[in-house]
Amino acid sequence: MNFQQTLRSETYYEGLESFGGQKVKATIYPAPTDTGIIFETKRGEVKANLQNASHFQSAIFLKQEQAGVIQVEHILATLWAYGIDNARIQLERTNPTLSFKALSSLGFATTIDSVPLPEDREYTLCKKIEEVGTIEQERKRKLLTLDEKFETEKLSFFPTNKSGLVIKAKINYPVIGEEIVEIGITPESYKNELSMSRSYVKHVPSWFPMKLASAIAMFAYPSYGIGHGFTESRFFTPPKNLEEWRRKEIYLGEIARHAIVDRLGAISLLDRRLDGIKVETYRSGHANDLAVLRELNSHLRQSKDLNTNYKVVTP
Repeated sequence: MNFQQTLRSETYYEGLESFGGQKVKATIYPAPTDTGIIFETKRGEVKANLQNASHFQSAIFLKQEQAGVIQVEHILATLWAYGIDNARIQLERTNPTLSFKALSSLGFATTIDSVPLPEDREYTLCKKIEEVGTIEQERKRKLLTLDEKFETEKLSFFPTNKSGLVIKAKINYPVIGEEIVEIGITPESYKNELSMSRSYVKHVPSWFPMKLASAIAMFAYPSYGIGHGFTESRFFTPPKNLEEWRRKEIYLGEIARHAIVDRLGAISLLDRRLDGIKVETYRSGHANDLAVLRELNSHLRQSKDLNTNYKVVTP
């Protein structure tokens, strides 16, 4: 798949935003070549790239002029896995809660848009994409391959002799200990092995009553309204023992699998598609992802001048 791709026709999916529990609809439209991924909000457009990205509230935040979108990493990972290079994503809060309406009338509501999070996470979006399909466009992709490894403490990149992208994630949490999952990213592997994996809610200890945690979460982000989308179907709260942990998992090694989704979402912000590369990660969060990717870009620019280490394949 050396040519750019977009959706065959528009599609949409719905869910809750995590921070305020508002219902959100994302409508995804096909886009011309070299558009990239662009979020459309009432305050303007935001292009998904490293320049616009920062880390905020355990998520990736994109901001461009007056427009801002949070928690973009999961939808971006899904589009990358399905080979979608160009798309426009229109975000809309539907049926806002009374608390959000009241805050809006007083000028206290957030101006940041959020990506929807369905009950079965990104699996819903995978099915939506498969329903409409994708089409190949007339321009080649920009690809990035490596001749030499690029290593950092928590996130590293290695050249391979195979096409595509492989991500290996290692995690180490109380109760579960160390786990390692390695997956080659394809539409099929993403849908069947990654898309329903949930984020680990590390700020809720296993001994803390879940009803109390839910009540506190309702007021954690007041500018988003009174409510939250932190439900057991969307997030993984740590159980007290290994047996219960295994019973709660959607996949074996679910948290390591979600680490792969998060890293893929960050990687999608690069302006070139990684090919023939294996990524290894251990304890890399969103802030570190962005820092390392910017460092990688800096090395790419230097190596391009020196004509060593890296290959940038352009149309």
